[in-house]
Amino acid sequence: MEFETLYLKTFNEVHLASENYIKKRLIDSIEVGFSFVKTSNELLEEHTNKFSIDKFNCDQPYTDLIYTFEKHKKNYSKNSYENALKRDVKPLFETLEIKGYSFEQLIIDLATYYSETNIYRIFRNQYGLYDLIYKSEDFSRFEIKEYETYLENTEIFNHYHNLVYPKSEKLLNKELINLKTKKSKKVNLNIKKQDFELDEQLLILNLCLVDKNTIPLTEKIKLIILIGEINDNSIFIENPSINNLYHKVNKGVDRKGSIENKLNMIENIIIKIEPFDLSITHQTLKKHKSTLISEQNRAKKPNKS
Repeated sequence: MEFETLYLKTFNEVHLASENYIKKRLIDSIEVGFSFVKTSNELLEEHTNKFSIDKFNCDQPYTDLIYTFEKHKKNYSKNSYENALKRDVKPLFETLEIKGYSFEQLIIDLATYYSETNIYRIFRNQYGLYDLIYKSEDFSRFEIKEYETYLENTEIFNHYHNLVYPKSEKLLNKELINLKTKKSKKVNLNIKKQDFELDEQLLILNLCLVDKNTIPLTEKIKLIILIGEINDNSIFIENPSINNLYHKVNKGVDRKGSIENKLNMIENIIIKIEPFDLSITHQTLKKHKSTLISEQNRAKKPNKS
């Protein structure tokens, strides 16, 4: 259990450090009179910028290592981190022979990546609670954790709601919050459906229907719902052998075209699916992106004659 122990120890330490950092930033912002919207947006933007250039998102072989870890840890019912690291990641790591980089450091880096990604995901998803804590200016119960029920049903949410709003307004405000939340989610979902370009829709269909990958059926169903209506009926009137839509779905990112355009398309899709729980799709797209970057770098190297 040495690998899992190191992973979980690092994960928890990073979680606590990130939690304290976010708490301090919020308290400092109250002192200078900034709004919660401004401060929370800054925190989330910092995180996004940091991880957009993280080696696990951009550089091989690190993208292969995290993809292997993400793929295989779901295969084990017990000690999933230990088994995935020992049986799947370590053999791959040993073949890579990365100079000056130990397997223990890889575990620490993986735990750090997942811990920070997780804490900012929770912070973003539970925006309503932290907004109340900010308005109350009472951080005595501040912590970043997930709850097994709807946030509005938790004791801590109601505690801070009562601090911020007078009891006479409690029912009215709760109804307004619930109505706005439901309405906001519906509007945001519709925006996401309408926001995909045709080529992006076709690439997602490739991932769902053609490409051999580990994306689970639950994520594929979500993706098909998210892409919305495809406004191209040419496949009904053209032979598949000459139909452009069919070939794009069939070939995906391997279709002829500039690598730069493919990279932009993949990056756009990654941004658009960010609010949803599509972790395997995210890693699959990152792997495609890394492969294309490698091809692009090889193409730029001058031929030796």
